[in-house]
Amino acid sequence: MLPWFARPGSRTGARPRSGLQTFGAVRKLILEGDLTPKVTLSAAMAKHPTTEVGALADARDEITIHDGKLVVSSGKNTSHPPAETESAALLATAQVGEWQTIKVQRDVPRDDIDKYLALAAAAHGIDQDRAFPLPRP
Repeated sequence: MLPWFARPGSRTGARPRSGLQTFGAVRKLILEGDLTPKVTLSAAMAKHPTTEVGALADARDEITIHDGKLVVSSGKNTSHPPAETESAALLATAQVGEWQTIKVQRDVPRDDIDKYLALAAAAHGIDQDRAFPLPRP
């Protein structure tokens, strides 16, 4: 049952019209090794995001928000500082009022995924030329 889309008109608060906000850039992280803090998790959470994904500064842990609940995980069973005190080197957040679930009726080849998502978004009233959130399953 993929993909999920943010329904047009979802609440966005102070977010850009697309409902997405990003901190840091994958290109800089990969090409320049930029793992410096871009935003504190307490500041990101203050905007009440519904969904979020990213990496902590220094790439120590992964950040996930699912249904507004913050999870920071390294995959190791060790102690961590409180998540809200951490900073992200890379973070994408979205504030969604309502999700749509759209059943995919066929296998979509890897090379066709972007085209499929754009067409599916357009068919469900979502502007495929602007960014829109797709939560993790």
